Amino acid sequence: MPSAAALPESFKDFVFLNAAEVSSGRDFHLHLDRLIAEIDDTLAKRAAGGKVSQTDAGAAHGGTAATATWRADLVRYLIVPLVILLVAHHVIVNALDLNFEYLRAISIAVPFGFGFALLWLGKRPIGAAVAIAVALGIVAVAGMTVSEGLNSGQPILPQTRFEWKDNIEYAATIALSFIAGHALARPLVTALSRKMRRMG
Repeated sequence: MPSAAALPESFKDFVFLNAAEVSSGRDFHLHLDRLIAEIDDTLAKRAAGGKVSQTDAGAAHGGTAATATWRADLVRYLIVPLVILLVAHHVIVNALDLNFEYLRAISIAVPFGFGFALLWLGKRPIGAAVAIAVALGIVAVAGMTVSEGLNSGQPILPQTRFEWKDNIEYAATIALSFIAGHALARPLVTALSRKMRRMG
């Protein structure tokens, strides 16, 4: 690929527009929808008289805009549900000493909702969902274990094989709920994309 300096002035932005990924696998429609959205956004900015910056143009090939998007995704889909789960754990277990079933229900519903949103709103592929799901499960259970240990005065690390098994199962429940939400959103997003293409 030539450098921007080697191209005529009117073509210099082309070097930033050459690497939008469109795979031919399961994520084809998601990748194509993202590419179409980028093109529509660029054309809308030009029609409105706005200048398309190199950051905007570089978003399709993983420049600083892609890094910023990934950071925003981590905040939206990892940090926010993590905080919700830890606050719910503290309120249900430490403050109110309620039945653990309330915590289990929240530990399924919250990751499921955020996993759904990761595909529905963020349009991120399954690889991103698995990475975030695993991180959320591990960090949430570690945080809950530390919180409970500090509150009760018991050792923070699990002491028995049963406690380790319980923690692993809880982390797996959170991660699988996130992935299930992402998986359920896929057919809905695909159906909606097809319907919008037929209408447009």
